[in-house]
Amino acid sequence: MKHWIVFLILTGLLVTCTEHHLIKNKTCREQVQQALQKQKQLLLGKNEQLFLALKKEMSIKEKEALRFLYAYMPLNDLLDYDEKFFYDQVKIALKARDEMPWGRSIPDDLFFHFVLPSRVSNENLDTFRLAVYDELKQRVEEMNMRKAALEINHWCHEKVTYRPTDARTSSPLSLMRTSWGRCGEEAVFTVNAMRTVGIPARQVYTPRWAHTDDNHAWVEVWINGKWYFLGACEPEPELNMGWFAEPVTRAMMVNSAIYGYYDGNETVSSHRGKTAVLNITGNYTPVKQIFIKVSDRESKPVNSAKVFFKLFNYGELTSIASKETDSTGVVSITTALGDLVVWATDQINFGYKKITIEQVDTVNIVINKTPDNVNTDQFDLVPPINHTPRKVDAHHREENKRRLSEEDKIRKSYMSTFPDSTASDGYASRFDVEPGRLWKIIRESAGNWKEIIHFIEQGSAISKEETLRVLEVISDKDLRDTKTSVLFDHLKNANNVKENWKKSHYEDYIHYILNPRIANENLVPYRSFIQQSFTDNQKTLFQADPSSLFFWIKEKVTLIEEEDFSRVVISPVGVMKSKMADLYSLNVFFVATCRSLGIPARINRQSFALEYFVRGEWRSVRFKEAKDTVILKGFLHLTTSEKEFDPLYYKHWSIARYENGIYQTIGLAWNTGMSTLPDKIELNTGDYVLSTGIRKNNGTVLCKLSFFQIKENETTHFNAGFRKSEEKLNVLGEINLDNTIHILETDQDMRVSKLLDKQEAIFIWIDPDKEPTKHVMGNLVRLKDQFEKWNGKIILLLEEESIAQTLDISQFPGIPSNCIYVCDKKMKLRKSIERKNHKLALPQYPIILVVDQNGKYYYYSNGYKIGVGEQLIKTLRKLSGELQL
Repeated sequence: MKHWIVFLILTGLLVTCTEHHLIKNKTCREQVQQALQKQKQLLLGKNEQLFLALKKEMSIKEKEALRFLYAYMPLNDLLDYDEKFFYDQVKIALKARDEMPWGRSIPDDLFFHFVLPSRVSNENLDTFRLAVYDELKQRVEEMNMRKAALEINHWCHEKVTYRPTDARTSSPLSLMRTSWGRCGEEAVFTVNAMRTVGIPARQVYTPRWAHTDDNHAWVEVWINGKWYFLGACEPEPELNMGWFAEPVTRAMMVNSAIYGYYDGNETVSSHRGKTAVLNITGNYTPVKQIFIKVSDRESKPVNSAKVFFKLFNYGELTSIASKETDSTGVVSITTALGDLVVWATDQINFGYKKITIEQVDTVNIVINKTPDNVNTDQFDLVPPINHTPRKVDAHHREENKRRLSEEDKIRKSYMSTFPDSTASDGYASRFDVEPGRLWKIIRESAGNWKEIIHFIEQGSAISKEETLRVLEVISDKDLRDTKTSVLFDHLKNANNVKENWKKSHYEDYIHYILNPRIANENLVPYRSFIQQSFTDNQKTLFQADPSSLFFWIKEKVTLIEEEDFSRVVISPVGVMKSKMADLYSLNVFFVATCRSLGIPARINRQSFALEYFVRGEWRSVRFKEAKDTVILKGFLHLTTSEKEFDPLYYKHWSIARYENGIYQTIGLAWNTGMSTLPDKIELNTGDYVLSTGIRKNNGTVLCKLSFFQIKENETTHFNAGFRKSEEKLNVLGEINLDNTIHILETDQDMRVSKLLDKQEAIFIWIDPDKEPTKHVMGNLVRLKDQFEKWNGKIILLLEEESIAQTLDISQFPGIPSNCIYVCDKKMKLRKSIERKNHKLALPQYPIILVVDQNGKYYYYSNGYKIGVGEQLIKTLRKLSGELQL
């Protein structure tokens, strides 16, 4: 009996001890400790004080949560945020775990990877969770997890809506202050909101679409044992619904990047540094595993060959995944059932092959090509077929629309507090600046306008003109999320140049010294710190010979090769303090240091090379090669025999330069027409490929690769060829011209026949609140001149509920003058089309038809597509022959 009592007491002690642990699995605790020791070893002799937070008094659970964050956080987080920030994040995460009804039901591994981390992607971290926890808790604490997740997304929609912006990701609080952002920012915002109340959430993305240009990011939430998807800031009546539900069935790859080493029950495609990348394509569309075998010219397997899986998107062959071969020269990938180009290289030679996933099991690629033994190639890339998404019943759809309308009003009420042009003119008068010039700045600053006004007030005491130039040279997003103190540091500490040089090179001074923006980093103050970190003798030496600064950095700063999923730049202050950086951060640090010392420097937007200006010429440096070289230039005279349209860069074509076995796209101006390029395009010497692609209506791309060389001081003449689509116009169906629609401008009903008035027309059913409609409306604006040359009408049709709830014509300024807003009452016209042609499903907005004067339609599209404007132009040209690009 005594033995049993002792046994029960000991067992109880063990259970109690285990319950004190947040990480209950001993092996997992040991893994975290090993990762933490690796972090400490990385910083040995440099910044061990960063880990002092772990020695403070705190509970076992707090300490284990903090250890997990420190063990796996990317280097930029370790160097750029203080210990209090992460301790506060731990406390709020544990608070949600204790206070929310579902908190204790979340498995340990899900809590650590999908609730605890404040980092989601490459955003700047902030105190969002602390700021919104109480508000969100009160909103959902009486709900179950499923209803809570749906409700949190409604809250997100109250705060943020979709609008395209640049690739840098604003922090959640900055996005809420702005009230709009691109899909990746909405996803970061929504994941943070879900995690705030203890719901496991992750950002999910397709690197690039196969059937159309662009990419997309959304959110998955874990509810009672299963992952579900939803559109970020785009509430639907239920989970596993969204406008992208049909497009994602055509995605070749769907990923999620996870904080920390993950060993769950999902497919981990790679462990990248301290993180994992999940391949969850199979959750959305049929997939298949294939094997790639890479050999050299002598048929020997190539170990550690880099293999890239590419598709055509935005005018380039771009990678959606990359892997390295094993000792047998083999690598595998699981992907959807479409076409890809597989590119393999040993970083000297390369080989490639276009494949159709469904038709292959093993692909043999021989690395036997060099830039001088390739000429031209062409192939078709076919995307996967689409699948019908889930639908919702009418009652829940209408109730959801009603809620969306109320949420739009809440968000717009907040946005109405931003200054209008009249208020901006008042500030212009106060600061004695040109009103139009200031309004461009204030308009883009959105909810950050007070910081911008404060900066103008402070900066005018130094230089009113340079204050405005700072605001004009940074990005629009910088205006929306940068504090006064950051901008002022750059303005105040940017004049370390000789006055005569500044006068003679004023624009170079503005763009390459004064300018705070270097690459895609978050703007932070660093100039005064960097200036104080060098002696006067060092500064004099560096200014006279910037190459000596390059070699000083090369000697003093340790280059860390390990990747992390965030890819966030370590701040220049963080690099200077730690003397550590990844290559991207090191490049930014070099430019930041140059500019802080009055040396013009940049990361070249075309070649992405690291450059500084000295003695009248730009010189290039490379840290990985430790050399300083003069940039050799040649010229490209590019022509095309294409007469039907003006090919756009990053849309129909791109140019890539060969380096280390792959071709990397250079940065010419986005959407620049080939006809508007200069007669001679200046390029760095080297080997290049011109990629062209014409996308057919079904998403298939007709690709062509043309290889050429640029030699020093020589002009290469090259004709860009575009493959022709043999698609012919066919009558797909006919609309009933006797149907009646309601013209919003005149508030009158009108027969379709009278509206057409013997003219051709484009019918577009729109949902103004959704991202796909906003893309199409943006296409109409961009191609306004072409559409206005056409003798026809663009008829924008809405449901009655959309007119009352979501239509805001002001959000689509600049649309063609031949656009007409109409109401398709009870969707009678749309439903009549469905009844006449059962083969055409019309489930997803926008729905587009090109109709002739007799009501016959020749073009049909529904749902999310980028570049649909160009397809409409081509269809109209074939139909009428009147439109000239």
